[in-house]
Amino acid sequence: MPTLMNRNVELCELSIDTGTLSFSKARSISQTHLFPFANPASWQAQDVLPRLNSWWAKRRASYLASYSGARTQLKARLEASFGTPLEAMPFRSYGLSLSDHYWLRPEKSIKWEDVNFFDNDFSLDVSYAVMGQPSTGKNAYSPDLATSGRRIKTWVPMGSERWLAKRGSILQPSAHAELLGNKVMRLALPDEYVADMKIAEAGNERCSMTRNVATKETEIVCMDKLLPMRAAGIEAYRLCKEVCEEHWPIIDLVLIADYILMYGNRGLDNIGMIRSARTGRLLYPAPVWNSALGLGNYQASMPFLRDFDEQAALVDITAYRDQIEAIIDGLEDAFAETLGMADPPEDVETALAGCKARAKKLLAMDTSRRFVFFYGNTAKW
Repeated sequence: MPTLMNRNVELCELSIDTGTLSFSKARSISQTHLFPFANPASWQAQDVLPRLNSWWAKRRASYLASYSGARTQLKARLEASFGTPLEAMPFRSYGLSLSDHYWLRPEKSIKWEDVNFFDNDFSLDVSYAVMGQPSTGKNAYSPDLATSGRRIKTWVPMGSERWLAKRGSILQPSAHAELLGNKVMRLALPDEYVADMKIAEAGNERCSMTRNVATKETEIVCMDKLLPMRAAGIEAYRLCKEVCEEHWPIIDLVLIADYILMYGNRGLDNIGMIRSARTGRLLYPAPVWNSALGLGNYQASMPFLRDFDEQAALVDITAYRDQIEAIIDGLEDAFAETLGMADPPEDVETALAGCKARAKKLLAMDTSRRFVFFYGNTAKW
């Protein structure tokens, strides 16, 4: 019976269903303020196990195969390489991640300091398999097994730092489009609220590389874990701003940059807070680690509303005119330093014109004296 841990703090004892490899029971629950999801004061006893299983489902390797496209090929590739069902592979690395400090301790003699990926080396065998490169290794001790999402991605150790490499595809942004998104975010937000990013060569492809924003003292808690389970739409927007407290303008500025970029893949799992791993206290909004120039009118996972214009209606645009004008002033340089350096070059002029047009459209919006009518989860001027 493994114990769910936060660093060396015991949170609860778990029973595992051998058929589904999900949690069937949670006992001896303690230190609820350090759990993988927040709002313990609002918990009901029957909510704990479903929320733990929801967290585990997103964490374990089976999540890699839950999307169409390139990542669906990972299941067969990983199982062929390691000879283990994909659903069972996270147990080989104790369910450890590089986003937080949760893990499944199989026995009391094992300490977090000896196994965590922030301080200790990890195998690159999974990395080679994920990226489609030849690998004869069988060591599955890797943070990649707890890294979810739609993209082909892998963690890369660079000295004492950990960087996440992501590959583009026909249906996903290129590395240069991601770097552009990062630069536009830097035009909108203070530097400390935007993750460091660069481009690196991986075989015959270019990958975006993002420095880990979690540390061995802090962790990322995404908004989908901080809000009530059924929070959505306008209510989710209001609750997010409450969670951020005095930092709430960061949420508005992210929405503004997403609108200009037409980035529709934000989702509540791509907005988060940095939390102290020792105290469980929320500290400040997590640096934005995911952004890109959008692909067409792609709105697969908007954080609050399903339409760019409706989502922009939530924000008091007149309060951010200076930031929007600063973004417009910096767009040409941002495009020249990113898409303009792509090989082959991407369509800079059309994309730049589109971003400028959307920024000017925002400036034309007067939302300071607006009436917002709520029709379900719809906002209208």
